[in-house]
Amino acid sequence: MIQRSHPVWVVLAMVASLLPVAVFTAVVQPAATAASTGSITMTVKSARSVGAAAGLVHEGDPVTTYKWIVNEDDTGDPGTAAHPGTENCWPARAGAGSSSNPDFADTCPWPSIRSTSGFAPIVAQGNQDDLAAGHALDGLAPGKYLISVTASGFKIGGQHFTVPTTGGTQAVDVRLDPTPLPLSTLRIQVFNDNIPVDSTYEVGAEQPLAGFTAHLTDVFGDVSVDYYGNALCTIYKHANADGTGPMLFDADNRPIIDTSVSTGRCTSNAQGEIVIPNMGPDRYAATVTPPANDQNWVQTTTLEGGRDHDMWFQEGETGYDNEVTKGAELVPMVQFGFVRPKALAVPATNAPTGEIKGLVVAGLPYIGGNPGGLAVENGFPNTLNGGPINKPWVALNDLSGGDAAMYVGRGETNGTFDIKNVPDGTYQLTLWDDDLDYILYSFNVEVADGGITDVGTKAIVGWFTHIHGHVFIDSNENGKRDPGEASVPQFPLTVRERDNSLMDQAVNTTSTNANGAYDIREVYPLGKWTVLEAFDTRYRTTGISYKGENETSWTTRLGGLVDLDFLPIIGLGGEIDWGVQPYQGAENGGIVGTVTYDTTRNELDPADAATEGYQPGIPGIDVRLYASVPCQATTDADKANECRQGKEIVPLQVPDPNNAGAMIDNPSADRGSLVKGPELSDAYTSEKWDAPRGCTAYDFNGDPLTDQRALPDFGSDANHLCLESPMMGVAINPSDTTPGNAGQTVNGNYGFATSKLNLYAPGNPKNPAPNHDFPLYGNLADAGYPEQDLGAGDYIVAVDIPDNPVGGGKMYKATSEGDVNVFTGDGYLPQENMSSITPAEQADPPGPPAPDPTPPSQPPSQQAGIISPCAGPLHKVDVTEDSNPDFLAGGGSPFQGQDRPSCDAKLVTVRAGQATAPNFNLFTDVPIPTHFWGLTLNDLGLSYDKRSIQYGEAQPLPFVPMGLYDWAGRLVDTVHTDSNGYYEALEPSTSTYNCPVPAGPCPNMYRFVGNDPGQPGHLNSDYNPRFRTIAATFQGWPGLYTVTDTAPTQVANTIIDPGTTNANPAQCDLGDGFPQLFSVSRPYVRQNTTGDTRQVVVKGVHFGGSAGTLRLGSTVVPTTSWTDSQIGFTVPASLSGPQAISITRSDGATGYNTVTIQVLARAFGANSATNPAVFEVGPGKQYATVQAAINAARPTLLRRYSLVVVWPNAQTSANPRGEYTENLLVGHRMRIQGVGPGGFTASGDYVPGSVIDGLGFNPDNAQGAAWLTLLTSLRYTGDPQVPDGAVVTFLHDPLELGLYDPALDGFTITGGVQQNFPANVNTLPGAVSTPYGATGALVTQGGGVYVHDRVQNLQLTDNVIVGNGGSYGGGIRVGTPYLSSSNTGLTIARNQIRDNGGTNLAGGVGIFAGSGGYRVTNNAICGNFSAEYGGGVSAYGYQGSTGGRIDHNRIWFNGSYDEGGGVMVAGELPSSPTALSQGSGPVSIDHNQVSTNIANDDGGGIRLLQASGSHITQTQRETISIVDNDVVNNVSAHEGGGIALDDAVFVDIVGNTIARNVTTATAVTTDGMPAPAGLSTATNSDPLQARLRNGTFFTQNRSQVLANTTFSKPTLLDNVFWDNRAGTFTDGTVTGIGVRPDGTDGGVENWDMGMTDTPLGLLSPRGSVIQTTRGTDVSTGAPNTNRITDAVSVKDPFDLTVDVLASRTYPAFRQSTIVAQVLPPNLLGDYHLTGTGSPAYGAGLASLLVVWGSSSNPSQRLQYTVSAPTDDREGDPRGTRYDAGADQVRP
Repeated sequence: MIQRSHPVWVVLAMVASLLPVAVFTAVVQPAATAASTGSITMTVKSARSVGAAAGLVHEGDPVTTYKWIVNEDDTGDPGTAAHPGTENCWPARAGAGSSSNPDFADTCPWPSIRSTSGFAPIVAQGNQDDLAAGHALDGLAPGKYLISVTASGFKIGGQHFTVPTTGGTQAVDVRLDPTPLPLSTLRIQVFNDNIPVDSTYEVGAEQPLAGFTAHLTDVFGDVSVDYYGNALCTIYKHANADGTGPMLFDADNRPIIDTSVSTGRCTSNAQGEIVIPNMGPDRYAATVTPPANDQNWVQTTTLEGGRDHDMWFQEGETGYDNEVTKGAELVPMVQFGFVRPKALAVPATNAPTGEIKGLVVAGLPYIGGNPGGLAVENGFPNTLNGGPINKPWVALNDLSGGDAAMYVGRGETNGTFDIKNVPDGTYQLTLWDDDLDYILYSFNVEVADGGITDVGTKAIVGWFTHIHGHVFIDSNENGKRDPGEASVPQFPLTVRERDNSLMDQAVNTTSTNANGAYDIREVYPLGKWTVLEAFDTRYRTTGISYKGENETSWTTRLGGLVDLDFLPIIGLGGEIDWGVQPYQGAENGGIVGTVTYDTTRNELDPADAATEGYQPGIPGIDVRLYASVPCQATTDADKANECRQGKEIVPLQVPDPNNAGAMIDNPSADRGSLVKGPELSDAYTSEKWDAPRGCTAYDFNGDPLTDQRALPDFGSDANHLCLESPMMGVAINPSDTTPGNAGQTVNGNYGFATSKLNLYAPGNPKNPAPNHDFPLYGNLADAGYPEQDLGAGDYIVAVDIPDNPVGGGKMYKATSEGDVNVFTGDGYLPQENMSSITPAEQADPPGPPAPDPTPPSQPPSQQAGIISPCAGPLHKVDVTEDSNPDFLAGGGSPFQGQDRPSCDAKLVTVRAGQATAPNFNLFTDVPIPTHFWGLTLNDLGLSYDKRSIQYGEAQPLPFVPMGLYDWAGRLVDTVHTDSNGYYEALEPSTSTYNCPVPAGPCPNMYRFVGNDPGQPGHLNSDYNPRFRTIAATFQGWPGLYTVTDTAPTQVANTIIDPGTTNANPAQCDLGDGFPQLFSVSRPYVRQNTTGDTRQVVVKGVHFGGSAGTLRLGSTVVPTTSWTDSQIGFTVPASLSGPQAISITRSDGATGYNTVTIQVLARAFGANSATNPAVFEVGPGKQYATVQAAINAARPTLLRRYSLVVVWPNAQTSANPRGEYTENLLVGHRMRIQGVGPGGFTASGDYVPGSVIDGLGFNPDNAQGAAWLTLLTSLRYTGDPQVPDGAVVTFLHDPLELGLYDPALDGFTITGGVQQNFPANVNTLPGAVSTPYGATGALVTQGGGVYVHDRVQNLQLTDNVIVGNGGSYGGGIRVGTPYLSSSNTGLTIARNQIRDNGGTNLAGGVGIFAGSGGYRVTNNAICGNFSAEYGGGVSAYGYQGSTGGRIDHNRIWFNGSYDEGGGVMVAGELPSSPTALSQGSGPVSIDHNQVSTNIANDDGGGIRLLQASGSHITQTQRETISIVDNDVVNNVSAHEGGGIALDDAVFVDIVGNTIARNVTTATAVTTDGMPAPAGLSTATNSDPLQARLRNGTFFTQNRSQVLANTTFSKPTLLDNVFWDNRAGTFTDGTVTGIGVRPDGTDGGVENWDMGMTDTPLGLLSPRGSVIQTTRGTDVSTGAPNTNRITDAVSVKDPFDLTVDVLASRTYPAFRQSTIVAQVLPPNLLGDYHLTGTGSPAYGAGLASLLVVWGSSSNPSQRLQYTVSAPTDDREGDPRGTRYDAGADQVRP
């Protein structure tokens, strides 16, 4: 930042060039005191083997020749969960644990709070002679460091190390990845986004599009060729005729093009795929265009706004997605959706008269606290109206027609739309803009009675930040655009990073139009301070005025600044006006430039060096200004020796002191440099970026934000550091607000405007003395004169390159003629050639085409067309095999052998009327590292914590590990997030500069694994099992400050404590209300065996102080001892076979999981069911691992029965629970028996159990590789692609010899994590490539237990299944959706299934098609979460006519991002929108407690969707029975807080207590109006109605009767409906559900049952207690056997409320979260009837004749009888009196 003491006529800070400048910062490390220093030694080895053959590099081979650089790792300190550091990082208003320092942000070390320029100071550098195993680097001060290492034949690598305060010497081990590396394949899927139009690829439903063309760009421009320099998508010949095998190369080592098939065009094939092979690692941006002869398509998809889609690729990737799969089928990583415009089909006669119209505007969402604020539409709080969207796209999807699009068209320029001739029905309306600058928005609408549905104003929110303004001639120099002041056209502006690089995403450059206006609509919304630069060498800045779009007044700063900090926030914008004045006459802008890190050295003449957009500025370098000395020589010989360019130089030759009259070359180090005259100004240290201070955050209407507890006090008077928080909005402020001289520092900038010495010789009229006789270069200050502006003329500007703080030597080199590096880079091979590498190929792999360095004397690239010639000492250009072998091989320098001046000094000519901008290009032998800064968040949740800078945004994940991996899956580094979810990492960058892409380099690509479990032996203790593990790839450029993010969505559900905003894990510990078994002393006994006393000791908690009852199976067993934590008993001699323990306390309380005792016969004789072969695992047992025992237990003809017994593993400091870190493959029928799950006593002591932890699975480590190897050796039924990563996987051998029903009992199953690893994308033969067990698979799908196919009669019992995350059910997954399996006869019983999560279709338990006869019984299912359907249990798909049963479970505190919070029963979606789902098959849901579950759409407790399908007939109705359940305190964001039905025709809801359920009307699909809270139903789909009226399946008369009922109408018998609350959502708040979270009364609106569709149908409860008659055919005057009352029927109902927060970035998404006390399940209310005085007492009926139709003729109607259950939820008999509800009052 340049500052002057009088009028500022010179630019304040100068952009390096018209081209981009990159990210960097330099600070010299303070000298360390000798007493505190430490030292390191270093070994460098190969990280992997290129191949097994001799002559190749092998893992562990030493690397003996290398270079290195040490940087200070100045990343922040994130703290830990135990010691978070809030006392330094929270303002006082945050409350307990906060800081009392108002300037806390200046000292807070959290990555989310602290200010950093992003530059990592250089400490030392050298080669193998300076640092090796036997040569230490001394003098390192205590602290964190990164050493980066390069070596020929290896990719750049490094290692982090820490010097302790005690000093000492430590060994650093660096592993480098040998080359060649595999090239990558990019894949794009193009699809017809019409079922529905929603910007999402519905795999299997939406059809591929062929003939679409892909285009690629990188940070510099269009990418037109592959690695080998041929057109993208060129097809090459391979060893095999079918295109497989290694790729072939000709004699010149060039790939051979297959001209018979290669077109050189990248178009989608019949499967909609575009395949782009043979690409280097990079971040590409793809666009896709329709066929030239078929342009009538509109794009619907975007990644983060705009038509392009970023694609990050490491080496060796195949382009398959890591999240989107159809079953086990791979899907390309990038999907482009298009849809055709489509007119509404209007019949020629009886045209519908319905109409849908509305207005689409831009929404500007601000956080000011919910509720409240101006709503541009209902539910969009704190959102400003940003004006209409020009000609918005509008799609109408038919929800009754398979969600298919029936209309796609455009609105008007004023944002309005009007769709006419719409039939009555329910639809999804989708809105988006043509440029895809706004987030697509879908919502439901309804047309009734041919009327007009006016949806009103609908807001869509922007993807980008919008920065706009004017550049004007500031005539009065007040910094404000006053009336009449002229505009400045064609004035350039750029968006830059703090490191001075050009922002490399979205729009980064623009110019003003004829009116002086600029409009950057697509600024990338980084959420970190970014710099807007407005610079033209012909103008000086006078001042700026700015305001955010929510501010009511402008802020003006006067000064010559050309750079300005602004905070780009997604969806918001700001306005910045720049006042300028042209330089007049002799005025000029002085010298302004950048000291820049020369990443790519492409120019043969360094004087011509361009500053690429990815080059960072270097801070901390002293730049000096000198007068030049004119040449005084008169003779040609003297001029040749003493002058250059008219200036005096240090002579080339001097007299030989030993030989009079002779001349010798001048030995001076400055030989040939231009002589520096007097130093005219103090040294200018190149700038380091600084954040602004004194900002104010405003709410939506321009008032200072008050509803937050995270930010410092606001305003310029407080002058606190401005934080990078979305709550700030688009904040704008320079780093220096000095009145009249405001300025902004940016890394590397420097400038000189004035001279402190007199520049005018005596006699010059400008000489300041009265007589114009002040000496030339006299000191002006000493004489009392002001500094002088630099006049037009020649000056010398030079950089002082500092020494390395440790070890000496220069910190940088000035780029010279011999430093061209564009021939240098890693070697690559096609993926398919990696398994057959020869030593010759490793030494010289086929490379890219030779680069074309810029020849000398090219047109200048710097501003104003001025090239400043180099003026430093002469050096002889000598490019050698040692100095630059790649450049030499590429032809070397045209200046070879010549003397050339160094470019650490330059001769700069200042001209009148403009500024002059010389840059200095410096570099290091080893490239400087990348500084990553990122956020880990849960995209499926929102931050309710007002102490977080992320309040109202996606929920950050505090204190979780972030693993960084290379392409081969090798862990490079692990960093950790802070309280706000942010992290920093400093990593080696790239040394590959020869990629055939416009930018030149291929950046180093890292795989960021969010919430990384770690590796076996190095597991991360802060891994959070409540969240998924997810990975994303990001690029590393030298010196750049790079933003990253990952989104590990939640696995487990959360709730909020009353009176707080703290979201906590759901309470799933059973508490003291339930006896809990931890272990048994022995899990098997033998009868009739000498020495076997059959005595067993049970350990656990809450058994009670007095003896209760213990059973084995159904047999009561006397106990020998009984305490609260231990029970002893002897197995009776009469028992045999597996006997499950059950424990009943003396107060009658029972538990869930226990353990099964295997009662065996004597151990001799033939193998039998009671005398199995026993294989024991544990310390001192036969087997050390569980898998080894399973392998050994494989049944044979002589051994049909096998029992694997797993004892606790040894407890060590590294394995304190004594667990087995394994992922098991069970390929045969056997029993696997543990001793129990283990657990902690009240005193904190751990009781060891049988624990299997799959957390260490990685297909690239030994554990994963062994799993894959074993899988390939097994024979199994079903899809060969077996999802990997589950803790236990069950397979079926088609030649099975085992006779046991397979069983898993008595374990803790944990750590099965869905994640994607770098090498999972490889298809390299010989490498790890088969996570599914098949070539090319990608995703580690994780989960606790996975059951593949035809595993029949599996028993999963007595386990604790906790902390697993999977793709289709986190706890237990049975089968794969859309791939019907035959896993029949499944039993899931007596387990605790808690805190698991699934990304698709299921959370805790997912049971998929083909699992007929399944039973889920007596389980505790809690805290599970699904990112789609079924948080607790999901039965998805057709299970055959036997169906399944879900009974006697306690299901609580589960959640789903979509439908079915507790239980989901659904049919699969059909492949065609006009087809009917197969349905679910019959299901009984009975005797369960379903409570406090939440769905962010329909069905908080139980959801039935497409349950009636293509198998239902008159005689096979496939009834769903919901009987004897407590369905209480559940929440739905749309309909059916308790139960929701869709396409579920034959449903019996009998004997249930359905109470205190809530609907909030906050889902995206709702209109904010109340919906039925107890039970909701809906209109049947057209395909289902067609089935019902089909006489083939239902007799003619009965089909007509069924067709007349157009909605799902259940049988309702003997239920209690009470206090179900239907909320209304208006302006950000929910009313109608009672007390709000803030304590205010929102009123209560009860609505027991009904539907909101049109036309309305009426439900028919009978024998029930109901509170409201709305939606039914009963009334107070005609109760029809019901009791209608407000009276309380139950003993102690539980209170909860719901907090609703709108996402700031997408206000249409309102997350509903339960607000309730965190209590064990026995304290969540008592819903037993109050007794004989209860309205439900005796209110029920014994049975009900269900009649469809009104005819008196039985043949004209469908009828059957539904009977009341014979017992209640707890098994008490009903007798002859039937109480309504799930409880029968006991006599």
